[in-house]
Amino acid sequence: MSHVEGRLKADGDWIGLESDCDATVAYIDAFDDEEINEANARRLAACWNACESFTTEFLEDFPKTINTVLNFGTLKQDRDELRKAAEEVLKIWEGKGRTDMYGRVMENLRVALENK
Repeated sequence: MSHVEGRLKADGDWIGLESDCDATVAYIDAFDDEEINEANARRLAACWNACESFTTEFLEDFPKTINTVLNFGTLKQDRDELRKAAEEVLKIWEGKGRTDMYGRVMENLRVALENK
């Protein structure tokens, strides 16, 4: 199923195609307050127009996508804190001249830190 193509405009509590003033896409009548209905119609038309180049499937998945993007800063901060802790562990390990079975783990940690 596809949707109506083209930009929309709000006219009061009606939403229609910009290119055809007789083509009504939606009528907003959810509240007894006409001002709220008109504001909702304007917002819906603005959202529709802002998303004109995106597929419906992309828009349906967008909340997950935007949450991932918004959490990126936190993930980067967490990574930086983990890197700092790993560098401290490696520094302590090397300072003690350890060569036991954990030496390979520490070597892997060193390589990972060098490869940023």
